[in-house]
Parts: sequence; C-alpha cells; structure tokens
Amino acid sequence: MYHAFGMVVLVVAVAAGALWYARSPIVSIPEIDPTEEVVCTADVQLCEDGSYVSRVAPGCTCASCPGIKAESTTGVGMQSVWQDSGIAVTPLEILEDSRCPEDVMCVQAGTLRLKVAVQLNGGAVQEMEVSLGMPSTLADGRALVLQKVLPQSFSTVFIQAEEYRFEFAVISAVVE
Repeated sequence: MYHAFGMVVLVVAVAAGALWYARSPIVSIPEIDPTEEVVCTADVQLCEDGSYVSRVAPGCTCASCPGIKAESTTGVGMQSVWQDSGIAVTPLEILEDSRCPEDVMCVQAGTLRLKVAVQLNGGAVQEMEVSLGMPSTLADGRALVLQKVLPQSFSTVFIQAEEYRFEFAVISAVVE
C-alpha cells in the first residue's frame, strides 16, 4: 500500500515538474544594442614611459600610450629613420640574446641586448646599448625602446644576425 502511494506521489511530482518546465519562458540572450553604454573591465596596461592606460569603449581595447612618437621595424645594419622626430637608428651588433626559447620552460625570461647607432636631427652619431623592453635615454631627453624582437627564440634553431628584426619606439621622456 505504501509502495503504491509512493509511486503515485512520484508520478504526480514528475508530471508537475514537466508541466512547470514546459510553461516556463525560454531564456534568450539579448542582442547588443550599439547605442547602449559599454562597460569595460578595469584592468590597465603599463606603458614604456612608466604610465598606465585603461581600456576604452566600444571595443574595450587599451588606449594608446602617451608619449610614443613613432614605431619602426629594422634589422642589423639597416637604418630606420623617423622623419618627423629627426631620429635615425641603425642596429649594429647583437650583444646578447638570452631570451627564453618558446619550446623551453625557463625560470627567467632572459633579454636581448643590442648595440645601435643613433643620430639625432642629422647631428653626430651616438653609439649606445639598448635592452629589450628597457627605455634608453637619448641626448635630447627622449628615449629609445626596443619593444619587440623577431624571430622568436627556439632551442633547436640558431638565428643568423641578418634574420633578426627589431621593433623600436621613441617616447617623449623617461619616467624614473
């Protein structure tokens, strides 16, 4: 008797649940209205000059870093000239490439040090050393930053000097 009563209660409960589920509204994902305000995450990006920029709507990409005058990519022995900034940079020699190879797990990221020749406004050529990601102060107070080095390092591949490409940026001042 108790067994039959339990079965009836179970059948009624299942039927009530199925009826409730069938009558509940279907949840749909609303379409994004481009006229509505977009709220971005509150993370920030560290700029080469030591300042920070936040994300901006509508794409929630980080704003441009202040003070960056120009960017250029060049190789060893190839001059890169920023006409509007009056700066010419020629990578002369790779002093060190201790970057962590992509196919290896390293304790330290390593770096790349490069000897470059810099000419400001057609004046005298100044030789200096630059390190990946570190601003190097120029004679006029601006800074040269080696931002990126290609190709990526791999443990099984030796990179010839002529294969390297260096991305530089000139920023308005170095923030200590």
